[in-house]
Amino acid sequence: LVVRHHYNNGGLYKLTDTNGTVYQEYSGVGNRGDISKVNFGNGTSLETVQQDSTGWITNLTVKKGTIPLQSHVNVFDVVGNVTSRSLQFSGGSSANLTETFTYDNLCRILTRTVNTFANVSGNLTLSENYSYDNIGNITSKGGVGFYQYSSSGKPNRLNGIWQYSNFSG
Repeated sequence: LVVRHHYNNGGLYKLTDTNGTVYQEYSGVGNRGDISKVNFGNGTSLETVQQDSTGWITNLTVKKGTIPLQSHVNVFDVVGNVTSRSLQFSGGSSANLTETFTYDNLCRILTRTVNTFANVSGNLTLSENYSYDNIGNITSKGGVGFYQYSSSGKPNRLNGIWQYSNFSG
């Protein structure tokens, strides 16, 4: 298979094979010059919406023709941390979810909460907490354990991750 790259004014706009079959075609450009729509050869498309001032992607939608297949929504705080993101599937899928995040004043993640919206058996929630030491090393992460670092001149070298806070298990 030989893939041909087609350019217009210096920018890639289409991928085809040697027979002219289109695999990808870029048909939209956002205010910042970023690609905002990609059409694929199988009839699906991907569209993005970005914040004008930052270029951060706030919405991403995948469609088959005009039918939405999945949708992503991202919300950011003023410094660019993702405070929430959601993923929704069409067709009554039970895989839809929303994640929320909190941060400390150094923009390190403190909590992550995932809510799934299962249509069959109710909702499922997962929460994770994170903590750090004075030099920024992660010391614990919910669902993973406690992090132990070197005490011999390499304070950021990870020695191990343990199930219990006394570094055992």
